[in-house]
Amino acid sequence: MPKSTSMSAPKEEEDDMDSLIAPGAAASTCTGSNKYVLVLPEKNGTLSLLAQHPDVQDVSRHSFLRVERELLTVHAFPDTLVRRRFVCEALAASAKELGHEGLEAQIVESESFARTLGAIPSQRISTFRSELKELSQNATVAYYGLTPGVCAPKVEWLLGELIYIYPNLDFERTNGSWEKPYGHPLILCMIQQAFFNGDGSHAARFPDMFKSTLIGRPDELELPMAMVALVCTAIHAGLLQWRTGKHTKIEFTGNAFIDKYREHITFMHHTQDKNPRGYHATMHKLYKGAIGSINASSAPDNMQATSAISRLAIDQMEV
Repeated sequence: MPKSTSMSAPKEEEDDMDSLIAPGAAASTCTGSNKYVLVLPEKNGTLSLLAQHPDVQDVSRHSFLRVERELLTVHAFPDTLVRRRFVCEALAASAKELGHEGLEAQIVESESFARTLGAIPSQRISTFRSELKELSQNATVAYYGLTPGVCAPKVEWLLGELIYIYPNLDFERTNGSWEKPYGHPLILCMIQQAFFNGDGSHAARFPDMFKSTLIGRPDELELPMAMVALVCTAIHAGLLQWRTGKHTKIEFTGNAFIDKYREHITFMHHTQDKNPRGYHATMHKLYKGAIGSINASSAPDNMQATSAISRLAIDQMEV
């Protein structure tokens, strides 16, 4: 299980597939001049990880978490240029950490080699987001009390104004704890399972992801805005599959869900601007819960975010 904030419009990973296409296959070698040769697909297709030199395989696998770290701290739906840049940086950093100096130099010095090799970790981006959506899909029915066949009105209510991010929801009374945004227990549950589970998790490998936004409280670490926005966007996708009352599979692509991701980012920026202590308390509480200190129990985009903001009881948020 898988295991932020530029607002530029993204292009999907598939638009870089031209870097994977080649007319023939080269030998999987590291030449005497310490130059690695990638094995390219014989016909149109994707670059195979297992066909590459063992050093290249090791570095590529090692780079996956670095790439995912970028998605969780900078932008979960990056555009093509941003994605290429941080994928190449992740590959170079992994090669350096693993002691493959020749491969590191080739990644840094050869743009064409780096772009072609970058197709492997780039493929991981879609897989990473899809796995998160699958985690949400498996939990939304239980956590939101959805009854197949008759849940359409409830799902519609949950999707409106980001209601699904609040705890203590009561559909019959159309009520919830509006002063506790991002307090719904499913959010914390998914964050724990996806990013804090074990010694090899994102949290264990990259503790520097977590920083405080309050100068006076540097030790009270917070979850990154992009991480929370991505998880909530995945929850939105999980709920959307039940919008008709029956389960309908939906692909979790950037083109389909970038607007919802932006809405969450806009919502959190508003909260941080209007109530910085309340925002800090919310993100710090999520961080403490994730590490186990607390039990897990466009114009249209701006209009939707404004609608969600109107429900937020910002002055009543915990500080």
